[in-house]
Amino acid sequence: MSGSPTLKLHNLTSATNRMLNSLINLPTNPNFEKTKKDLLELRRRSHIMSLLYDKCIVAVAGLQGVGKSTLMSNLYEFDDEHSPFLGNQGQGETLPILITESEEPGQLFVHKVVNTDGTSSFVREEVQDIKLFREKAHKYNYYEDLLLEVTVPFKVFCCSDRSFLLLPGFQKDASYLKELTYTALRTSMNCLILFYSNKFATKANKELIETLITEFKEALPIFTLTWSDNEDENIELAETVKRDLNISECDRVIRTGSPGPQVWRDQLTKAVRNYS
Repeated sequence: MSGSPTLKLHNLTSATNRMLNSLINLPTNPNFEKTKKDLLELRRRSHIMSLLYDKCIVAVAGLQGVGKSTLMSNLYEFDDEHSPFLGNQGQGETLPILITESEEPGQLFVHKVVNTDGTSSFVREEVQDIKLFREKAHKYNYYEDLLLEVTVPFKVFCCSDRSFLLLPGFQKDASYLKELTYTALRTSMNCLILFYSNKFATKANKELIETLITEFKEALPIFTLTWSDNEDENIELAETVKRDLNISECDRVIRTGSPGPQVWRDQLTKAVRNYS
């Protein structure tokens, strides 16, 4: 398979889609069902990578419930009613959300698979209803929706060729979400790693941090502290993170938890620009 990486990914996605279309009308068979499931996963992963490969991505990663959606909402100063990232009744995202600054903020899109007359195709469909968008972000849908997309005001990158990618939370028993997240991570140039004091020392968080540091060995991930109502605890955690992870750059550990420093948005913006 010749050509650029993006073209190769497009070709792989197309080939996988053709194979899936050929299975649609075959009789039900356990072997076919397993093959179909594997092909669905390959199609999803290759298509997501083809969409993101040529973009400059900063991933937003962490265990489920550490405040990734809240951070993105606060960073771009959405209130709860109008935030595309909130309103999930306690369930984390199950799809990656591409967040791009634009002259036309407030647009919502879903990249999805549409089946027509036994043939599957890919579409980028605008979503007009923010409640529907939130439902798509937090509803497990293995077969149709692949990636969500939001346009936001210029604030951090101040350009439209760089984006955040809000990833599903890492969950111990959700191997599908882990694989989907790793797929998205491999297209990213750097990442924000989020956690709070009760999560930092857990086995799952240590595994995640080790994975991300390995994945971004040529970059410098930014560690973002959330969810603390005690400023002394937040400061102590920041020092623990720098010591335990051998971080010499103080601006790579950002305290965003409440009350925290009022200038955390400026600090986070500078860190993203410096290390991405």
